[in-house]
Amino acid sequence: MRAIMANGNLYREILLEMYRDYPARTLPIWVRDGLVEEGFAEETARGAVLLTADGEALSQKIAEAEAEKAQRH
Repeated sequence: MRAIMANGNLYREILLEMYRDYPARTLPIWVRDGLVEEGFAEETARGAVLLTADGEALSQKIAEAEAEKAQRH
């Protein structure tokens, strides 16, 4: 069960990191769809994908963890 949850968390982290790292026009469709399906983003009428409050919060946690890891190395 832990492995399944870890894989789910990894998937979410990848989605959010790609959202952060890719320009909106080049974001792969599977990332856009995944963010919406996971509840981390909403698609606007014009097709833009915007992070929800949950998406923003998790994205911030990931960024903080990456910064902490970088400081240790």
